[in-house]
Amino acid sequence: MSKTNWTHEQEAAIMTRDCRLLVSAAAGAGKTAVLVERIVSRILDEEKPIDVDRLLVVTFTNAAAREMKERIEAALSERLHDNPHDRRLQRQRLLIGKAAISTLHSFCLELVRQNYYRLSLPHGLALDPRFKIADEIESVLLKMEVLEELLEEKYEEGDPVFLTLVEALGGERDDQALQELVLKLYTFSRSQPDPEVWLAEAGRVFQAKLTDNNMQMLFRRLLKTISIMLEEAVALLEEAYRLALQPGGPFIYSSTIGAELEGLKDILALSRKQSDLYQSVFTAIAEYKFSKLKTCKGDVDELLKEKVQALRNQAKKIVGDLQEEYLTRSPEEFVAELQKMSPLMSCLCTLVVDFSSRYLQKKVERNLLDFDDLEHFTLSLLGEKTEDGWVCTDLARSLRQRFEEVLVDEYQDINAVQEGILTLVSRDGTEAVPNLFMVGDVKQSIYGFRLAEPGLFLEKYHRYPVDKSSSERKIMLTKNFRSSKNVVDGVNFIFRQLMGSTLGGITYDRENELVFGAVVPGDVDNGTIEVHLIETKITAEQETEEETLKAVSLPEHVDKQDRGAFSSETTEDLSSLQIEARLIARRIIQLQQEMKIWDKGQKKYRPVEFRDIVVLLRSTKNTAPVFLEEFRQMGLPAYAETGSGYFAAQEVQIILSLLKVIDNPCQDIPLTAVLLSPIVGLTAEELARIRLHRPADDFYVALCLAARKEEEPLRSILRTFLKKLRNWRTFARRNSLLELIWLLYRETGFYDYAGAMPGGKQRQANLRALIDRAKQYEDTTMKGLFKFLRFLKRLEETGSDLGTARALGENENVVRIMSIHKSKGLEFPVVFVSGLGRKFNFQDLQGDVLLDRDLGLGPVWVDVVQRYKYPTLSKLVIRDKLKEEMLAEEVRILYVAMTRARDALILVGTVKDLFKESQKWCKHITQQGWELPASVLLKPQCPWDWLGPCLLRHQSSQELRELVGSGEKAWGEIENDAAPWQLYLWNPHKIGAIVRKENLDYGKELVQVKKLLPVECDAAKGLEAVVARLNWAYPYQELTAIPGKLSVSEIKNRYRFLTGEQEAGQQFFTVHRFASRPQFLQKKGLSAAEKGSALHLVMRYLNLDKALETAEVEYQIKEMVKRELITSLQAEAVKAEEIVKFVHSPLGERIRKGRELQREVPFTLALPAEELYPEAANIAGEIIILQGTIDCLFQEGEEYVLVDYKTDVVKSGDIQVLWERYKVQMDLYARAVGTILDKPVKEKILYSFYLHESVSV
Repeated sequence: MSKTNWTHEQEAAIMTRDCRLLVSAAAGAGKTAVLVERIVSRILDEEKPIDVDRLLVVTFTNAAAREMKERIEAALSERLHDNPHDRRLQRQRLLIGKAAISTLHSFCLELVRQNYYRLSLPHGLALDPRFKIADEIESVLLKMEVLEELLEEKYEEGDPVFLTLVEALGGERDDQALQELVLKLYTFSRSQPDPEVWLAEAGRVFQAKLTDNNMQMLFRRLLKTISIMLEEAVALLEEAYRLALQPGGPFIYSSTIGAELEGLKDILALSRKQSDLYQSVFTAIAEYKFSKLKTCKGDVDELLKEKVQALRNQAKKIVGDLQEEYLTRSPEEFVAELQKMSPLMSCLCTLVVDFSSRYLQKKVERNLLDFDDLEHFTLSLLGEKTEDGWVCTDLARSLRQRFEEVLVDEYQDINAVQEGILTLVSRDGTEAVPNLFMVGDVKQSIYGFRLAEPGLFLEKYHRYPVDKSSSERKIMLTKNFRSSKNVVDGVNFIFRQLMGSTLGGITYDRENELVFGAVVPGDVDNGTIEVHLIETKITAEQETEEETLKAVSLPEHVDKQDRGAFSSETTEDLSSLQIEARLIARRIIQLQQEMKIWDKGQKKYRPVEFRDIVVLLRSTKNTAPVFLEEFRQMGLPAYAETGSGYFAAQEVQIILSLLKVIDNPCQDIPLTAVLLSPIVGLTAEELARIRLHRPADDFYVALCLAARKEEEPLRSILRTFLKKLRNWRTFARRNSLLELIWLLYRETGFYDYAGAMPGGKQRQANLRALIDRAKQYEDTTMKGLFKFLRFLKRLEETGSDLGTARALGENENVVRIMSIHKSKGLEFPVVFVSGLGRKFNFQDLQGDVLLDRDLGLGPVWVDVVQRYKYPTLSKLVIRDKLKEEMLAEEVRILYVAMTRARDALILVGTVKDLFKESQKWCKHITQQGWELPASVLLKPQCPWDWLGPCLLRHQSSQELRELVGSGEKAWGEIENDAAPWQLYLWNPHKIGAIVRKENLDYGKELVQVKKLLPVECDAAKGLEAVVARLNWAYPYQELTAIPGKLSVSEIKNRYRFLTGEQEAGQQFFTVHRFASRPQFLQKKGLSAAEKGSALHLVMRYLNLDKALETAEVEYQIKEMVKRELITSLQAEAVKAEEIVKFVHSPLGERIRKGRELQREVPFTLALPAEELYPEAANIAGEIIILQGTIDCLFQEGEEYVLVDYKTDVVKSGDIQVLWERYKVQMDLYARAVGTILDKPVKEKILYSFYLHESVSV
């Protein structure tokens, strides 16, 4: 092992063998380092060493795979430095290049290419191994094409159930909603190991009876929701009852509230039984009523009285919502409703299955696959579905023998299909010792939008014991080596309250919380944890202060033209994001002046720099540009990948608006966009004049009216535009999209205009990209402008933006602004988490059909006659379950954001009314235990609704407690927690002061710029530097003439020159080979070299398992042509009789008897440059890459036999001459095999197809 001081838990994760091992590694626990060390320790194990290519290492991203390889290679290089002559270390370094360290998709891609012939595809489809992976645009286009064709057929068939489905779920004007639903359901089903089975089961659920398991599952889940709501109502009544009994309280209310409370408690107890008492619970809640409170007279504390009434009213609302949303129908009516939906849901599922089948057929025909295909094909190659589950195929068993261990990184982010692949390729303990190693952190599973299933991790986490002797084991890595102690304590304080049985599926207890483990020299600071809570509501008092302070007196020396810099902008003029950005910018400036951090590279403390700081946002779209602009105005260098890209580009937006207007001019927004654009050039005032002609109609109607009634010159402008628009619409109906778009570019002059704008070349490239998209679209069977616009909309909605992002250099000293998802796996000394007042996006819960992997489909009930809809039982249940899962992921996203911090963690966000929000947050200050109640955890609108209740239980929140008049303290352990949170409350008055001060400072800077002194310059030194640069010559010019990579033929010629066999003028030249000659050069057939290449191709794909006869060889060659492995011209050039002679020769017999036959084996080998160019200077230590392909390689015993085919024309008996000609080449091949595979070559054989003889050494 290396010199690192591993913890006991890390060492156990590195050294534990022969079991299925789950490592739960918290943030900053050194997960990657442990994984690399485990791999290296397996490679260098003294008792059972494993070659690195006998390990399968699966990562989540290509970048992670590259980093893993680099780390392993660095670890091996470090050990090789200490033991430079260690042959095993040398061999492992060479094997790294071919090691199976990749993403799961890359592993699947290689497996499918190698075993394509084993696949059993429907409809007699045959997969070509030269398939390519479809990009997002190809995939979207092909899906649209297939779906259009399928729906057209369904409409022609006229099935009443299908037509009802379209009426119910197709949308108001067309079937767009149904198309989106089919695609959504298709994508979702592909995350299941057997999509068709899942779809069939999802359709059958609607035929179930009340007593069936599927229906029971729905009602049990509904009872869970009912219980949670009742718990909240009970808690509110308990608090109301307690306050009613206090001195001065409304005691007369207590009897009524007490009776109501007991009634709700009885119903709650009934709902918790999770039995089949659904009817009893439904009846009890439906019949439950609140009584009328008695009149409260006498000496009563009015404040207490109002609190009691408010609490009781909240409980009444919860029960009312429960009755109105969940209990409008009986259980029998719920079930009957679902049964009526059965034909529609079965039709929908069948539609998806048909689409899936046709889509696959189209892809295979076009030689395309997508990543889902790779996973499902791999699963079918490795396993066979039986009644008892999946069983291994011969291929899976061979892979189990090949891979001594399967290691999975980021295990929390896999789905069920990927889990099936990993299970089949790893040993389960029945035939050999288990060998699956899984590492991840379920608290950081944030990829639900990619259909990741954290439940797979959780199932093993809860099932695997810590016991060392078990074949299944769990190891916890909780020590955090990244963050300061204060950051660790702050994170723990928050997530002990948020993560638990309600959200996340894992309790954030002593076993799972972070343990401080970072070691930093000195004791400068234990870290900073701050909360900046900004109120945006302006009170009457603050408004008066604002008006008073607007009159900022400016320095007398400020010129009039500069006074614009001293804006009187107030917080009323700013958005919440702008306020947050300015506050953060101010805090960054302060940190630069006062904060020091430990620099690992420099091994000392230094002031914080811009590059040390990151601002994390839930999403950067539409938010990051605000931060960039505010930071720019305050002089802070910043960078963000905004994600706006192609579709947000101004020039693209204008042309798309014009295309939309040509498709349908009665679209107000695109039409006004075109009128305001340079294409027409109207002003906002002129648009207002047009609107006045017909205020209530479409803008197009007002435009046509204005073209007749307006005064000149506006009337002429409008008439000209309308005339062009009519011509363009006519042209669009008669011509292709390509012709239409080019016509628009020409006639409007917009393409040239865009080129004259700042960044003109990029803008014109964007416009040309639109042409490319149109061409891609028209290559399909779909036609028409409307569908093209819909295609582009789908690209935009799915995030398939065509823009390119700038690569950010490591050394750029800028503040990073990025999404929380992008920050995962990274760390920063200073982290701002902003936007904590922005609402969660629950839009996905509003669809007509919701999807869940366990509960299936959740549709709305639609009455197509009366035109109304409402949620069915399954939709209600799935909606609540999905919301719970979404909130659990939001908690994990917040955890990821906060655990990126090393030295400082600063939370920033806004609320509209701080007093009102704090009243809600303070309800649970005194609650016993850490975890907050479900009523808090399951009802947030934004992160503040979690963070507020958490922080109000902290001792630093005294100011916030006083704001709402709460003198209560939290439960002892929470109140006295060590986390030193610093809470800062900001109101508009305080923020306004910052805004005014920054504006004042900026204005002063403008004044100072005018007084800059001339810059002095030493002319002599400058001239000397210029001359030195112009006279500089590259010192290694000779090396530029030496190639970095050579083929075997080129190196063979070089060796022959060095040994005197070749003249100096012929010593070296590069041969350029092409895949095939142009057709005008093929009229006379193939050249001799091309015939040789054709023979090599046939020999590569020929089945050599038995001694073939002529007919069998001819049949195989025909099949190769069918599969497009070779061309018909190449097939004609190959004589089957020559191959038969080879197959029946002694060499052919040896090949059949040999082991591990490999053909057309590509290789690269590093050779010392001085070996090939001894005459060159300054070449020591340089290498040249040898690249070649070995025709045939097989094993006899533990040694290799190397075979090379030749088709050269030679005289009879001159086989030895042929050997001499290729001796150097054969020696180089043997050298490559011995070096790379670390096994000797016992024999080198050269076979002549011309002489039908072989010669060997």
